This record gives sequence, structure tokens and C-alpha cells, in this order.
Amino acid sequence: MIVALVALFIAATGFAVGAIPGRDGVIHACYKKKGGALRVVAAGKKCPRGTRALSWNQRGLAGANGPKGATGVQGVGGAKGEAGTAVAYARVAADGTLEPGDNGKQNKNVVAGNVEHDATTGAGHYCFGGLPFGVASAMVSPDSAGDINGNVGASVAVQRGITLGSCDAQHQQARVTTLVAGLPADHRFQIWFEATGGPQIAPGVGGD
Repeated sequence: MIVALVALFIAATGFAVGAIPGRDGVIHACYKKKGGALRVVAAGKKCPRGTRALSWNQRGLAGANGPKGATGVQGVGGAKGEAGTAVAYARVAADGTLEPGDNGKQNKNVVAGNVEHDATTGAGHYCFGGLPFGVASAMVSPDSAGDINGNVGASVAVQRGITLGSCDAQHQQARVTTLVAGLPADHRFQIWFEATGGPQIAPGVGGD
């Protein structure tokens, strides 16, 4: 910037002698008349009588902001997520029947014949079989909509080659146990199934 200003001054005035920066990086020079020679002086020194000071020591003003760029093209929307993996679910009453509420929308791919609950299974035990898919996993939750008993629990076991005790041969896909105050007792629950994509493992075939 300094060199450019010196060149500009020389071109405009016709001065033939240039000036160089001092140690502080600022040009200090004196001139007597237009077209005359420049005399370099040390920083902080005054020009001799009869001459005028010439120096460049100020930063130029910042330029104006450029115009705003055009708005970018909107990105492409992401792919739609896959549907949930719960292939079936059911809301089962304490007596083992399916809850008919909400016009049957509380049950999917589970019918009455898929649930066994009688004297054979015993209190708090519900067996599932005949489902049109192999069960990969299941989740169960006690449903206390009809009571305020908070001391209720539920668990589910899925067939993996080991016979589900208290369940007959036709209901060996999963077994739910409901507990009230820590003891097996009949209670309403909700259950969700995820399918394997293949047949259920039969008892005695191995597994866990």
C-alpha cells in the first residue's frame, strides 16, 4: 500500500525522487515545490522551514460489503423411513381373551385361538401359538387401565428350542407371565411381536 501511494504521488506531481519507509513502516518526506525532489526525514522529525510534510500512515477505509449471494438450491428430501418392525401386537384381558376395544385396532395378526390361558397354564401364565410367523422377539407391558395397582409386572419368554413350561404343544411360540405383588396372578397386558422371517424353532432343536 505504501509503495503504491508513493508511486501515485510521483506520477501525479512529477517528483523524480522517491522516499522509503522508516523503521516504523511509515514514509516521512518533505517537498519544497511541485516537481521538486522529496527529502526523506526520520520518523518524528519535522520538515525544514520552507518545505511541506508528506507522509502515508493511515489505514484505508474498509470497502463496502458486497451484494448478498443468490439463495442456494433446496436440498433433495431424504428417503422415507421404513415401517415399524412390530409385525403383530395384542391387548389381552386378564382371562386370556383379546380386548375388542377400538373396533379391534388394538390387535394385529393375533386372533383368539393364538392365546391359551386355562387351568393347565395356571394363574398369570399366557401361552401363544399358531401365529403366522416365527417370533424373533417380543415385548410385554402390564396394562393397568382398569385398576390403579402399581405393584404389577410382566415378562415374556420366546421359544428358542427349549419347551415353554405350562404351555401345550400348540402354543409354544411365546409365554407371558404377569405378576401382582411379586406373585403370578392374572392381569391384563399388551404384547408386541417382531418376526424372524422364517418358521419358529421347534422344542428340542437347540438354542437358548
